[in-house]
Amino acid sequence: MRSITSVEGPRPGTTAAGRAIAGHGYVEEEYVLRGTADLFTYDDDRRPVVLRPDLGFVTRMLVRRPAEAADATGSVVIEPLHPAGDMASAWPRTGRMLTREGWSWVGVTQDLAGLAATKAGDPDRYGELD
Repeated sequence: MRSITSVEGPRPGTTAAGRAIAGHGYVEEEYVLRGTADLFTYDDDRRPVVLRPDLGFVTRMLVRRPAEAADATGSVVIEPLHPAGDMASAWPRTGRMLTREGWSWVGVTQDLAGLAATKAGDPDRYGELD
């Protein structure tokens, strides 16, 4: 990633997991990130090289964290959301431990298929994502 030029949020999360963690002293927040990034490919020797520099993007980031800062350990798990439906595929296996231990979790929409699924699920909320 080259740079993040703006961050909007937090706005309340809308996922079922986000609603479920409220009973464990957690909140889910969503942020919209804008910036530029390089698009990479591979050369003939299979080394990554920049194909197109400075492409604009708009994506979202979900944050699940203790509602009270004093309850947070400062440890964070970052998960690229899965392309199949932009889902948090690791959360079902790790969420209980994370909330029990006071860890935070961040999920980032990072794939075109996941982006399309998210936009289709709520076009009014996610129409600006690109």
